[in-house]
Amino acid sequence: MSLPKKIAVVTGATGFVGSHLADRLLAEGYEVRCIVRRNSNLQWLANKPVQLYDTGLTRPADLADVLHNADYVYHVAGTVKSLKREGYYVGNVETTQTLFDAIEQYSPHVSRVVVVSSLSVTGPARGDTPLDEQSPYCPLTEYGRSKVAQELLCAQYAQRLPISIVRPPAIYGERDVDVFLFFRSCYQGFIASTWHDQRFSLVYVGDVVAGMIGAATAPNGIGQTYFISSERGYQWGEIADIVARHRGKRAIICRIPDWGIRGVSALAELWGHLRKSPMILSRDKANEMIQQSWVCSSGKAERDFGYRAQMPPQKGIVQTLQWYEQNGWL
Repeated sequence: MSLPKKIAVVTGATGFVGSHLADRLLAEGYEVRCIVRRNSNLQWLANKPVQLYDTGLTRPADLADVLHNADYVYHVAGTVKSLKREGYYVGNVETTQTLFDAIEQYSPHVSRVVVVSSLSVTGPARGDTPLDEQSPYCPLTEYGRSKVAQELLCAQYAQRLPISIVRPPAIYGERDVDVFLFFRSCYQGFIASTWHDQRFSLVYVGDVVAGMIGAATAPNGIGQTYFISSERGYQWGEIADIVARHRGKRAIICRIPDWGIRGVSALAELWGHLRKSPMILSRDKANEMIQQSWVCSSGKAERDFGYRAQMPPQKGIVQTLQWYEQNGWL
């Protein structure tokens, strides 16, 4: 007689990272339940054997069925763009508290709750030393401050729930719409870059998903926080060269001074307010873009559960570009 499948609940499964996580969990034999909103775009979950619960994350009582007998809960959902400060706290803190309260009530024996935070909670690295889990909170943006509040909420529930936090840096891969904008610019032959050579961690979505599952199943991962990142830091020029070799056409690099980045970002933010739709560029985002280094270390994840990024950018970026081409994005 076969053993029953382990049950994994995923929030944010309609998005970029969450949909890849759902795919990986299915491939590993989990029963996958996805918490979605009634107006969610289900394109990345279509025709897949997942169970959909269109409850959203506003009331604990609505989550009783989806959390029943759950073994693992992956909280990927969050708000990355908002016209108002309150939007980040509703999307990243209040929803997390709703989920925690529901888990306490309806799934008290859950094995692990993995919360996806962000590199933005620490702010940039200082000098050549990569950020690690001992780096203090120093967020530059409202988004980063809301993720700090989310992590502090995790600490409040840590005595009652088996929580692990993962902090990815910039993530790329199939289905992504943010780093895609840079890839598209390179593909079209033009790159807007900072005046200085910024270094940053950039990780393939499949590696992030592997790190999330590793953190969930690590016996010593309860109450721990992990950066899930690339082996080293990169520069935008290196990434552009990979795109250029695939495209067979080099891109022209236009370096923009800090004041120019701030000005363009302020205009983009104003345009977003006029359209009542937040833009990727904003004054907050400019604060991140002009920093020298956003490099973090995954050494703790490697020590605790053997995590190491497996996808080199030379392969992962080409694979991602091919997906964009095949799906008409490029």
